[in-house]
Amino acid sequence: MYCLPITCMGQVLLSSAPVNERRESYMDLYIKVIGEYTQRRLTVESDIVDAVAALLEAMTKGIKLVDGDSGNAFKFGMSMERNLEKALLWHPTVGAPYSRRVPTDEMKVSWPSWPWAAWRGAARYASPHVFVDTRLGRIGTNTSEINQSLVEQWYVVDDDGLLSGISRMSHRKETSTQQLITENAPLLPGTLVFRTSYSRFHVTKADNVGGVDAAANYVVYSILSDIPQPSTLVGRVILPCFTHPPSSYKFVGLSRALGTNGSYDEERLGKPYPGCLLYVMAVQNMQDEKRLERVGVGVIFEQAWLNSNAEQKISASATTFAEGHSLDLRAIFKDGIPREHAVPLGHLTDILNKHDQCGLCRLIATLIRRLWQLDKHPGVDLGGITCAMYAEACGFVLDNTFPKDICHQLCIQWSTRPRDVQIAMSAARSPLTLEIRLLEEDASKVGRTKELHGRRVDQIVDISMLKRWIRTCENKHREKCETVWWRDVDEVLPSTVRVVDVARMAIVPAPPTCRYVALSYVWGGPGDGYWTTQANLAQRSIPGGLDASIMPGTISDTIQFIRQLGERYLWIDALCIVQDDLKDKEVQIGVMELIYGSSAFTIIAVGCTSARDPLPGIRPGTRDPKQQIAKIQGLHLAIPLPVPNEAIASSVWNERGWTFQEVMLSRRRIFFTAHQVYFECTKDVWSEDIVAEPINHTWTSHPLKGQGTGQLTLTSAPLRWMHDAYLDDYMTTTREYTQRKLTVESDIVDAVSALLTALTKGFEVDDGFRFGMPLRGLEQSLLWQPTANAPHSRRVPANEMKVPWPSWSWAAWRGAARYASIGVFVDIQMGTEGAGAFIEQSLVEQWYIVDEDGQPVRQSVQRQPGELSEDANRKTYVRQKGDIDPQQLIAGNAPLLPGTLIFRTSYSRFDVTKADDVAGAGAGVVANHAIYSILSDIPRPSTLVGRIILPCSTHSPTSYEFVVLSRADVREGFYDEERLGKRYYGCMLYVMAVQKMQDGRMERVGVGIIFEQAWLNSKAEQKIVYLG
Repeated sequence: MYCLPITCMGQVLLSSAPVNERRESYMDLYIKVIGEYTQRRLTVESDIVDAVAALLEAMTKGIKLVDGDSGNAFKFGMSMERNLEKALLWHPTVGAPYSRRVPTDEMKVSWPSWPWAAWRGAARYASPHVFVDTRLGRIGTNTSEINQSLVEQWYVVDDDGLLSGISRMSHRKETSTQQLITENAPLLPGTLVFRTSYSRFHVTKADNVGGVDAAANYVVYSILSDIPQPSTLVGRVILPCFTHPPSSYKFVGLSRALGTNGSYDEERLGKPYPGCLLYVMAVQNMQDEKRLERVGVGVIFEQAWLNSNAEQKISASATTFAEGHSLDLRAIFKDGIPREHAVPLGHLTDILNKHDQCGLCRLIATLIRRLWQLDKHPGVDLGGITCAMYAEACGFVLDNTFPKDICHQLCIQWSTRPRDVQIAMSAARSPLTLEIRLLEEDASKVGRTKELHGRRVDQIVDISMLKRWIRTCENKHREKCETVWWRDVDEVLPSTVRVVDVARMAIVPAPPTCRYVALSYVWGGPGDGYWTTQANLAQRSIPGGLDASIMPGTISDTIQFIRQLGERYLWIDALCIVQDDLKDKEVQIGVMELIYGSSAFTIIAVGCTSARDPLPGIRPGTRDPKQQIAKIQGLHLAIPLPVPNEAIASSVWNERGWTFQEVMLSRRRIFFTAHQVYFECTKDVWSEDIVAEPINHTWTSHPLKGQGTGQLTLTSAPLRWMHDAYLDDYMTTTREYTQRKLTVESDIVDAVSALLTALTKGFEVDDGFRFGMPLRGLEQSLLWQPTANAPHSRRVPANEMKVPWPSWSWAAWRGAARYASIGVFVDIQMGTEGAGAFIEQSLVEQWYIVDEDGQPVRQSVQRQPGELSEDANRKTYVRQKGDIDPQQLIAGNAPLLPGTLIFRTSYSRFDVTKADDVAGAGAGVVANHAIYSILSDIPRPSTLVGRIILPCSTHSPTSYEFVVLSRADVREGFYDEERLGKRYYGCMLYVMAVQKMQDGRMERVGVGIIFEQAWLNSKAEQKIVYLG
């Protein structure tokens, strides 16, 4: 048991009210409605509640939620009667933007922070498993189950400022509403009031959970406590990605959850027991300093909560600073300013206009212009946006505590951020937190050491500092950055691999277990003058035979840099692979995973647009840091230079296909950008412009953490139940890789083969990959979609290719491909970040692929059995059974060309026409692919039965032959429910539109979904498909 004080909550004030413990069946329907509805868009965002009000009203009347006035059942779109505690447990999806909806002037009551309606983007209700893997807990599966109510009374302030009780089932410790009024509580309309306990905990971004995506807006954070030992994991919470780790939040208790493994440290805190987790809400003070705003919902282990000495009341004391030049920067950098007490700075437009009159304004204006991409979007409306400033500690040490000499940095927050700015920042990978740092030279003036303070960046790289970075990683991180878990410890480079000996200036066979460095760069065109060929290999193999004078800038500077570091061996593809020897190329490409994965570190020339460019910072005049520094009140303040993600996103290097696997496979990376050098390893990220490397403290969190390129997959061997997680990594790899360009398009599979080899080894994918597609996960991998702007044209195979790419692989088509959720069929832009294609049931019995000898080979494709609810009044599609006899195929003169995919399924023909009732349809939209509607004449002409993504060049209307692949999930908008009946679980079939090629085989045109009953009504026939 714990005490329940009165708590104020963000556009929400918290104090308590009773909730019925009986689980209402309508709640499951409500959860599904919200999950589906919030994925949609509104032209007028203030319609967010009105657009679903009729549906909620129908639920209210149909299930008789309340006696009397049905308007009490829902408020701000939230279920209020008996299930408010469960309704409060919504989560934003990982791709939802962190921004509040803007109420209209005519709204009497603006949305408070506790309902999903107050926030832009999609919301969902998920089981506690979402805190260990954001991909888990999808809509409709054990969502937000409450084990016990822990709040006694709930009140909400009405339009007249009066407290209205919500389904109070008990009168114990009843809060006096008159007392709240007399105490001048902030009883603004929409405020939620309840009595509970609260405590403060540290949070830091979790690095041991599934579903992590660098492009997400929300991720899982670990909740930490110093009891019983420092840095003890006591819970998880989903927070915005820009939450600066380290940070701390107040948490308020809501209810008791159903337990799940991985949410706390069982070794330190004890084994789980029924109901051992508490649902809590992270909150922060609003500007009125009395109410609290919702930040996120999480779970905390009960015993950790009891050990935290949860307090009985919240203090609302404020520290006040004057605006403008009267700010005492020395005091601020020494003591910090809590985020909830941020100092108002005024309107953004005023700050931008005063950039030449005030040093602080200049830094803020420069920072916002760069990160918000204002020069590229001059028409963005900035009116009404206000800014404030706070100063928070910017690092956790190894035991996740704040050292006494912790560095503070200035953080600029804004009242709102325009949508165009959000899109631009996401594309540019800009950090969401706007930071200004005190330089290390002035740290002592505020009683601090130089750690985590800013650092001046010179025109020439400090080689001694880079040596320290390398040495620190190798000596302190040890096996964490040395060992590659998916590879055998005794696996070494084969004797066929060559390296450049920079001491002897010769190309030599790589000595066994030698230490070497690799280079990742952009060729930028042919390099006949410096490539290694069959003609010059012998000359280059003797000491002094490699002429440095003919090397382009990137390569010659890299050789000089390697010598300065004291390294001897260097691997560069243009020099170590014989460029006119196809057999040598094939051998070297086959071991690329070992080459980059075994290098001591990889030099990545991000700032070079071609091999002719110099490596920035190695020689005078080769870079300009453009570091913005201002001296204010005797202190030197600087804007951080672009973080690694930001610098890489805008580079030519980031556009090239081969470079993706080179960086993903490298254990340690040294990025040379136009402004500065970064070091990234498995454990940390360091840069020239901040003292982030450990000196007196080992930092588990600092401003650069999470701002690097990340890892290909897990950082340690997966648990047994995670062995299929490779498909998620594969889908992410496909999305990122196919956005890049290749000079030689026949390299499309070779340029990613090393990554696929790593996944094969690590996850023990026995059957590996073919044409870039995982064979064990073939059913899911067939569901790739082209992006809207991808050209509809086949890749031209090279003359030496034995087997051209078949149409069923994304490698066969030019342009970017992705694996998207089924929401893509109503909005082609949906499901692009962090999403994947998932099937509910396998509907093909056997799969064969014709090998290079023309023999059909059975594939061991992993099947998804699926469990569908039976309904005597509903027909169900059953997969076509019967073995395929390979000998019969051969004897029957079937078109058995290499790469042909053979399977038995059913097929039918449907009409298609370009959809005009989906997001993005209409004039002014320029794209190469669009959503088409699939139509049937049963039960009436032109009945919508499904959706598919097809090339925009597809004549509309037309018809295609479709074949069934698997069973899909369902959502609204895929078919005509009035004519065909209500949706049910698994009612959609994944289908592929195909057309006949000249050789008699079928070619993939697109993948879509069709309503199961419509397919059964179409009198589909059984067929063996030969998909080329």
